[in-house]
Amino acid sequence: RAQLLPQVKLKMFAETKTRQYITGKTRPEKYKFQLFFNSPKPEIKKIEFDGLTTNDFFVENDAEGDTITYWLKDATRKIADTLLANFTYMKSDSTGKPVETLEKISWELPLSKSDRTVKKEKKKEKKNGQPVKLSFSMPDGTANEDGGFFMQVSVPLTRIDTSKITLYNIDDNDKKSKVPFNIKVDPKNLLTYSITSKWVEDSRYEIVADSNAVEDILRQVNDSTLFSFNTSS
Repeated sequence: RAQLLPQVKLKMFAETKTRQYITGKTRPEKYKFQLFFNSPKPEIKKIEFDGLTTNDFFVENDAEGDTITYWLKDATRKIADTLLANFTYMKSDSTGKPVETLEKISWELPLSKSDRTVKKEKKKEKKNGQPVKLSFSMPDGTANEDGGFFMQVSVPLTRIDTSKITLYNIDDNDKKSKVPFNIKVDPKNLLTYSITSKWVEDSRYEIVADSNAVEDILRQVNDSTLFSFNTSS
């Protein structure tokens, strides 16, 4: 009797999602609102917030293109624990055809983060404010044309005073020389800023951010921060 060979099916890649609709929403913080979509690059026609306008928000579209994050520019302002919005976008109908559709969105704040449940100690902490947490990194292990140098924050910034940020090149005699640089936010990640310069290979560098160099949406400013690093040969 002939022997049958086992049948094996291999998936070479995930099937591209084409139907478009809202799959979820979240409000992890009072000032942060997110919408999740079934497929990338939703076509947004209009959004109307109850008591707010689109100018009150920073808008972030993630790298995958299926998530939109709205950051309140002034995170210290008082807004309702439930934010309502009329959201108009091109949604797939039962046949898969995109049709302009209005959906009512409500973003509820978790009860644990409502002002009504915040303890007095937390209120005092909020009033006094906390320093902006600045961190620097080189994911590829170096800063050059192939490897990036980045600054990260925990919430979006509203101000960067580049006159209070200095990049130094350090020679073999430990002499420091100021080096021009550019700093630019990643539009797909408002918490990451790329720092570029004419990097010299196999060299030592130091970047210093003086206090009050940046301010974020919580009206917090940074403490003085120093980061040393090397470029590869």
